[in-house]
Amino acid sequence: MHWHADNSTYGWLLQGLAISPNITGPYTFLNATAPFGNWSQDFGTFTDYKTQRSYALYSNGDRKEARDVYLAAYDDSKTELAEIVHRFDKYDLEAPTIIQTDSSYYALMSHKTGYRPNNVVAFRANSLSGPWSQPFFVAPLGTRTYNSQSGFSLRINGTKKTTWLYMGDQWDSNSLWESRYIWLPVDIDDNKQTLKLEWYDIYDLDV
Repeated sequence: MHWHADNSTYGWLLQGLAISPNITGPYTFLNATAPFGNWSQDFGTFTDYKTQRSYALYSNGDRKEARDVYLAAYDDSKTELAEIVHRFDKYDLEAPTIIQTDSSYYALMSHKTGYRPNNVVAFRANSLSGPWSQPFFVAPLGTRTYNSQSGFSLRINGTKKTTWLYMGDQWDSNSLWESRYIWLPVDIDDNKQTLKLEWYDIYDLDV
């Protein structure tokens, strides 16, 4: 179990690790570390379905000397980060998640606007090490990504086609415990190298 580990003043900026022989626990806390001696803020993981190698995605804080997003590979045990694969330098983004198709990688990230939604952007690459494209918007600008922030993306292997779901956070800044999620299908055209979210008032996934 990996998570963003911090204190009440948001001053530690660490990655926590606990292990268990069962997904339901109990878990044993191992450590909370600064990856490669650096800060770690918004944090997520990604596993390449072709190579089965796992990666950590994290922003390294809001301080002036930070404002990067790191893509780092785990070792075979998935408990230690082995190497930095790519750094998105000085874009000042957060909440990273990666969508993988048969020929592309798309990294979705949010701007830093607190609990207020904004226009999520995506980068595209043939390889996780890059080069990555310039960022582009994934939803109509007036929607602020349908009032959401990128959180996670889920690949669903259907019997006839593959579907990708965008799972965004809809924060309620007045009552954080009332915050919700928004799940939307993602329209990807690898030939045109485009990705966009599709809005549905009601969406029923046919697997």
